[in-house]
Amino acid sequence: MPAQAFVAALGNARPDRLTVDLARAIGNEFGASGESALLRMVELGRATWDDYWRLKPEFDSAYTAYTAYKAAEKERNAGQDSPIFYQVKRRDLGRRFISQMVTAYQEDALSSRDLTQLLEVSYDKIPKLLGLTEETA
Repeated sequence: MPAQAFVAALGNARPDRLTVDLARAIGNEFGASGESALLRMVELGRATWDDYWRLKPEFDSAYTAYTAYKAAEKERNAGQDSPIFYQVKRRDLGRRFISQMVTAYQEDALSSRDLTQLLEVSYDKIPKLLGLTEETA
C-alpha cells in the first residue's frame, strides 16, 4: 500500500472515528485486509496502537466466523467433486493448453509429474478435466 496513494485514500478520515468498516473499505481499495490497512495507518501515523488494539477483537471475531464457515462448507462438500472446479480450471488454463500438455504427455515429451504440475490437478483428476474439455470442444 504505497504511502502517498494510501494517505490520499484515507482523505480526511479522523482517527477518533476509525471503525472496522472504514479500515476494510480502505484495505479493499488496495486488495488488502482491513487489519492490514489499519496497521498501515499506524505505520503512517494516521492511527495509534490504541486504535489497533481497540479494533483488533472485531477483526479476530470476523476471522473466527469466516474460518468456522469455511470449515462447515468443507465438511458439507466432503467427498464431492465440484464440477465448477473443472470449469474454472479449464477457463484459467485454456482448452488448447490442456490439449497440448496431454498430447505432449502421450508422446512421452512430459512426465506424469510434469503434466500434473502444469495442469495443477492430481493425476487421477486429469480425465475429469479432459472430459470437460472434450464436451465443449
